[in-house]
Amino acid sequence: MKRILLAEDDNDMRRFLVKALQNAGYDVISFDNGLSAYNRLREEPFELLLTDIVMPEMDGIELARVLITRFQIPIIYITAYSNREVLERAKLTDPFGYIVKPFRERQLKVNIELALERASREKRRRAVMAEFLSVNEELEGSIKDHAEDLWALLEKHQQMEREVAHYQRMADDLRHELANVNGALRIL
Repeated sequence: MKRILLAEDDNDMRRFLVKALQNAGYDVISFDNGLSAYNRLREEPFELLLTDIVMPEMDGIELARVLITRFQIPIIYITAYSNREVLERAKLTDPFGYIVKPFRERQLKVNIELALERASREKRRRAVMAEFLSVNEELEGSIKDHAEDLWALLEKHQQMEREVAHYQRMADDLRHELANVNGALRIL
């Protein structure tokens, strides 16, 4: 059962949301302010935060701002405020949804389903990316080790080529001297 953390200061709205979410099959823990919701999230994980914006102690946007720096939790705002200033502040927290009151229960359920699916995909993407980075780091280390080995072999090969060239010059010099000695012996 998916767990939803709810922060809503209006008692009637909070009761309505808790009942609607429980009827939809979610486990819901609710609070009437952002600070209490934040403290609870620090104690245990939730799959989604559903929060009002204007609340006492810590508003929903501040709650979301703090949460996105510490936790990987999708956030849906439920609010009566849709003015430009509030919307711009909310956008900075990259919410998974923004529902303007009044709303229909179906609208709430659809937003939650979409947010949970998006969060699940992002979690899988982060896991795949972490695995990719781990493998990439391992490969880079292996390539670096092999590159160092190859450079050492190349240097050894170049040294051997220099030695072979040196010995060939010595052999050529010996052949030349032998030819001179043979020529001198023939004259005698």
